[in-house]
Amino acid sequence: MRRGLDLGDMLAIAPKLADNIGMDNVQIQIQKVYSLTSNMLLGAQSKEFTIEITEFDEERISFQIPKMVGTGLLISLEIVIVLANQNVPMKATGKIKSCEALSSHAYLVLVELHDFDAEVWSQFLLARAQEQNRVQKLLKDIKGEE
Repeated sequence: MRRGLDLGDMLAIAPKLADNIGMDNVQIQIQKVYSLTSNMLLGAQSKEFTIEITEFDEERISFQIPKMVGTGLLISLEIVIVLANQNVPMKATGKIKSCEALSSHAYLVLVELHDFDAEVWSQFLLARAQEQNRVQKLLKDIKGEE
């Protein structure tokens, strides 16, 4: 019978997870978001606001920004990707596909990526997938599943 992990299980495996996947193996952070039309800053990492990335795939990325923007707006992103403990800066452009209000100071945007370093992005996606596979395998091993 399969069971989920309870808090005790999670606390017991936390050190193993940290040892096996590392806390800084693969990361991504959007530093700044600009409108290409007006060159206006739409969001930046700061003490007041964190650009939280919610999803990404081969051609899209979703994240929160502090300003409402219109669908179709062309934007520029300044991104830092951590691969093998190395900061890899990456610039990208994209088009806002949707903007949803989460609060009066946070909006979730979906961006279709247009111009970006495809090699770096592919390496990042592959590293994230490998990291996720390691975590899933470790959890199965801990729970005694095959």
